[in-house]
Amino acid sequence: MNFSKGLAWALSMLGLDFVELLVLSEIVFSDFHRNAWASTTSFIWPYFYLSTASFIVQLVGIVLVAVGWFRLGGVLQIISSSFHVPKGEGVIGVIGGVQAYRYSPQATEE
Repeated sequence: MNFSKGLAWALSMLGLDFVELLVLSEIVFSDFHRNAWASTTSFIWPYFYLSTASFIVQLVGIVLVAVGWFRLGGVLQIISSSFHVPKGEGVIGVIGGVQAYRYSPQATEE
C-alpha cells in the first residue's frame, strides 16, 4: 500500500472517526435512559447520524484511493473530514484528501 497517496492521514482520521462513533454509540444507546439530554429532541441524534455518515464516506474514500481512484477518493475524504474541521481533528483527513487528490501516478513512474 503506497502511503504517498495520503492514506496514512486518511487512516488516522478514520481511526478518530471510529473512536468518536463508539463514544457516541455508547451515549446514544447505553446512556439514553440515564441522560435527559439524550432524548430524541436533543442535538445528539443528528450529530450521531452525521458522524455515522462521515465515517462511511471516509471509508469509501479510502477504498477508492486504495484501488486507484485518487481524485474521487480524495474529494470524498475532504468532504467527510470537513464536518470535523471545527473541532480540529478534521484537518488530518483534509490533508489526506488533498494529498490523494493531487497524487499523480505518472510522477512516480518516471
